[in-house]
Amino acid sequence: MLHTFKNEYLTFYGGALALLRFDKVSKVYKGGNKAVNDLTVHFKKGEFICFIGPSSCRKTTTMKMINRLIEPTSGTIYLNGEDIMKKDPVKLRREIGYVIQQIGLFPHMTIEENICLVLKLLKWPEEKRRKRAEELIRIAHPKFRETLSFEAKKLGILI
Repeated sequence: MLHTFKNEYLTFYGGALALLRFDKVSKVYKGGNKAVNDLTVHFKKGEFICFIGPSSCRKTTTMKMINRLIEPTSGTIYLNGEDIMKKDPVKLRREIGYVIQQIGLFPHMTIEENICLVLKLLKWPEEKRRKRAEELIRIAHPKFRETLSFEAKKLGILI
């Protein structure tokens, strides 16, 4: 289970808007199974986000709550200062550069092609899509550019 994580350095950001903010977010499944419990954390634009933990500690649950594939039971998740629950889920997902681990990837496509897929749906010009994918890959790891998604162990959310 993910517990509350409070990082006072990140909560105080000189008036700058947090790109991604979890405010007392919890996810409780039927039967009272707490997957995420009172998670509070803030990330500024340009910070690299990485959830690390043992298997079944709910890293994927937390990431899926960001784009509403799983909805939080309580608390609020803000993206660019907006409560994600007030946005259309499809529109929200298309605004997030998102690549999930194994099952969510198209195995016959490269990581770059997987990243560009949503941008293509948004009708971004090809050159703009490629530039954005290259930027995100450079942040994650340059070797991913030509890697087929079935060869990649895990990727997380890239915003």
